[in-house]
Order: sequence, then C-alpha cells, then structure tokens
Amino acid sequence: MRKYWTIFKINWQKSVEYRVNFLAHLGMGLISFWVMYFIWSAVFKNQPNFGGFTFSTMMTYVLMTKFLHFTNRGNIAREIGQESKDGSFSFYMVKPISYLRWWFSAFLAERAFEFIIRLLMITVFLSYFPK
Repeated sequence: MRKYWTIFKINWQKSVEYRVNFLAHLGMGLISFWVMYFIWSAVFKNQPNFGGFTFSTMMTYVLMTKFLHFTNRGNIAREIGQESKDGSFSFYMVKPISYLRWWFSAFLAERAFEFIIRLLMITVFLSYFPK
C-alpha cells in the first residue's frame, strides 16, 4: 500500500509543479463563472422564470455542473491505449505493482488537486456574488 501512496504523492507533486498553470486554470475557471453569471442575469433580467428555473436555481445548476465536470474529464482509456501502442505498458508488467492500482492512485491525485481548485473557484465566486 505504501508504494501506491508514493505514486499518489508523486502525481500530486506533478499537479502542483507548475504554479502558472495552476493560477491560469483558476483564473479561467473564475472567468467562465463570471461569464455564465452575466449571461444568466441578462436572461432573467426581464422575467423571474425561464423554463421552470429561477436565477438562483440556474446558477446553482451551473456551479454544480462546473464543479462535477472534472470527474468525467479523464483520458485514462486513451493513455492506456497509447501505452499499449508505444510499448511502455510492458514497463508495468515487470514491476511488482498492480497496473490498475497504479492508475487509480495517479487518477486520485489528479482529481484531488482538481477538486481543491474547483472548490477555491466556487468560494471566490460566491464571495463576490453571494446571492
């Protein structure tokens, strides 16, 4: 189990290695939240309801879909296929680790980092637009 914790830590460090990427990712997320906020505030400006939604419920929907979007963004199948194609898959076959556990540890580290970024974006957004 210790080896998978090490894999998690290495992939976590890889995720936070580039600070500019982190700040750009955070900034782009906030910009997309603000754009959606202004678009939906314009839609709801003249009418309190749109398709059965109020402005508050629509913004909750937008925030939650943005927050949960990262769970479906994995390219694991593509990467496994690429490793199989270029021959690097055999590297894992001769090591005393489980290939699926290795991928799960790496995936968990990336998603944990992404989760923290999304949580920061929502916190900053809600501090500027509390209603």
